Amino acid sequence: MKNAFSPRISTGLVLTIGLALFNLGVFGLLLLAGNSLNRIVKENFEIQVYLEKGLSAEDANKVGSFIRKSGFAAADAAGKPKVYFTSKENAGKKFIRETGEDFYNFLGENPLRDAFVFRVSEANLNRSALNAIKSKLEVQPGVFEVVYMESLADALEKNLQKISMAFLLAAGLLLITVLWLVKTSIRSSVHAGRFFIRTMELVGASPWFIKKPYVLAIGLGGLLGGLLATSGIAACVFYVHNKFPELADALPLMNSLIFACALLPVGFLLGFIPALTGMNAYQSKKLKDLHQY
Repeated sequence: MKNAFSPRISTGLVLTIGLALFNLGVFGLLLLAGNSLNRIVKENFEIQVYLEKGLSAEDANKVGSFIRKSGFAAADAAGKPKVYFTSKENAGKKFIRETGEDFYNFLGENPLRDAFVFRVSEANLNRSALNAIKSKLEVQPGVFEVVYMESLADALEKNLQKISMAFLLAAGLLLITVLWLVKTSIRSSVHAGRFFIRTMELVGASPWFIKKPYVLAIGLGGLLGGLLATSGIAACVFYVHNKFPELADALPLMNSLIFACALLPVGFLLGFIPALTGMNAYQSKKLKDLHQY
């Protein structure tokens, strides 16, 4: 026995789900890029510990040893803390090379100081931990000043949270819109075949046999919408990598393409699940309610 009624895939539904998922994909890529940039900045976040002038090599080594043993610094692949010593001579040469200004001409001496520079461990990348590190280092004998970019630390802590909340809000609004359109599509398709559905029930057709063509048609529409969104997001990713290669680290190609492909099953589920629940609700209606749209 074959089902004589074959509901069509709504072009409007396909385009709507595709556009909604494309927008979700764009927001997702922005969030992915934000997370990647946040990770890159965190991995390169440094604290400069400037030493007193005239400090002996032994006292300077004590400061470096304290930093290495404190657990403040991030470790490399071998587990060694990323702590580096920069002499005032090397710092002066770098300053002259980068700025073109020779301070010896108007100061007669090198105003810079010897310093230890270290990458901060991820566990300490928050405002309270950084303040605590600064306080502990500044009381060490031989330490003149501890410097880090406080505004950047605040940005790391707050901005990504704001972006994430904005993404979740936009995603929620888009999903509500899609679900409403799916519900409207179900109502339209089922209302057109309402008497056929009732006839099938009267001749003993199973509930799944009746709802299957509707659920699969709308689910397939969602899958096609997901395919459109995946294609659009993949095209955007390749465009960004070709035109702006400097953003490659912030938007990893493989991760971005995996994210884009994930829109395919999401599109199918956006159609299939609401269609299934909608059909279940419709099949529970009484005969007198079938005339109501």
